[in-house]
Amino acid sequence: MERDAVRSTTWLRRAAETGMEPQAEYNLGVRYINGVGVKKDLHEASAWFRKAADHGFPLAMCNLATCYLRGEGVNRDLIQAYKWLYLATGGGAKQRRISEKDKMQTRMRRSETTYWLYDLEEDDLRKPKEGLELLRYSMTERQVSAAKQQANDWNPNYLENR
Repeated sequence: MERDAVRSTTWLRRAAETGMEPQAEYNLGVRYINGVGVKKDLHEASAWFRKAADHGFPLAMCNLATCYLRGEGVNRDLIQAYKWLYLATGGGAKQRRISEKDKMQTRMRRSETTYWLYDLEEDDLRKPKEGLELLRYSMTERQVSAAKQQANDWNPNYLENR
């Protein structure tokens, strides 16, 4: 079983290293955070979550926010945690500007399981929204404002490569 996990992680890494598969980047981060097919490494997990989040992948944004909140693999940073949760829930200027046309083109290029560059829905969205509200109580208004400004300034790598 362990050998299969190592082999599948090797293939997953190849896909992730292309820089064109944010779901593979996210899944590799999950493997590192759980130690499946690789040695558990929180720094490596957060780095892969960051790559997928920079591609606009909301589930990676949620996991990266958790890393910042807990200080796992990165320095603890409430502003960064809030920024990534805010983006995952559809906040930020770039997230709001993604048109239906972009979403349709992305669906045509990617598999049905890809969430790339569009909002989380229903249950997937509930937990990040709750986390955002709870986090807000631990922060000053200045910190929340700084996080939202960073979210508004964020540029997903996907849009830069067009």
